[in-house]
Amino acid sequence: MSTERLRTKLTKLGYDEELVATADRSALLNMYAEYILSPPPAAAMEGGLVKGGTIAEELALRRQELQLRTKEMEEAKKAREEDQRLKERELMLKEQELVSNN
Repeated sequence: MSTERLRTKLTKLGYDEELVATADRSALLNMYAEYILSPPPAAAMEGGLVKGGTIAEELALRRQELQLRTKEMEEAKKAREEDQRLKERELMLKEQELVSNN
């Protein structure tokens, strides 16, 4: 992503235009990475780093996405555990058949 595109994205995300305009590429990349990894805390929003009313909506959406991913992971884990129990049960039955046939 070009430096200008980073500046544009960060400005659209609500970062202060002066801060974005004066930052070098590595600082811009760090800002963008921090935003992606963890949305800005409320204190930063009040301090002027981030402006606009959509941050709360973005946080709510990210929380919902995280809850959905967590639920999907839990369901997948349960399915794997059930599959493992089924395979273990099948193996026990096959072992019992072998023992009873001998």
